[in-house]
Amino acid sequence: MGRFWLVVKRTFLRIAAPALLLGAVTVAVFAVRDAIRHTASATPPPAHKRTEQSRVPLSKRVYYRIRYGDTLGQIAERFHTSIHQLLLFNPGLKPESIVPGERIRVR
Repeated sequence: MGRFWLVVKRTFLRIAAPALLLGAVTVAVFAVRDAIRHTASATPPPAHKRTEQSRVPLSKRVYYRIRYGDTLGQIAERFHTSIHQLLLFNPGLKPESIVPGERIRVR
């Protein structure tokens, strides 16, 4: 009878150990992701203020259609501006949820 429980214990540990490890890693990933999202949303961009730079006539405004793999940092670099300026030009834009095909103002 003792050998039977030894086999059951080994089998349980062989299955339970990887399952517990996978569960712990999953919890850690969700915790880190939540912390990153919380940090990003905890510091909202400053309120939109009308400046001379944002009073560009409609004919001189420049727009860009987001492509797959683009980030706001890459777009800002391509158009020699900053992420902050892109967010001022596009008040409803959320950096973590840009979608390919979306049109944003870059100047």
